[in-house]
Amino acid sequence: MSAPMTKFSKVEDEALVECVAKNPPIYNPQNKDYKDLNIREAIWKILVLYSSSKRIFNIFTSSDVSIII
Repeated sequence: MSAPMTKFSKVEDEALVECVAKNPPIYNPQNKDYKDLNIREAIWKILVLYSSSKRIFNIFTSSDVSIII
């Protein structure tokens, strides 16, 4: 059984796109951290956790990967 889908507003959609765009390890194969599944998974987990709380802030990992939410 899958989780119920959440309807996002246009503003929330744009915020998600902006957050993803600011985190190239999750989409850019040319990024040095793209092949690091731990970093990519951590970024997605943070995006999911904070998308529901609607807070936007910077988080920096030990490998200097900027995760913007």
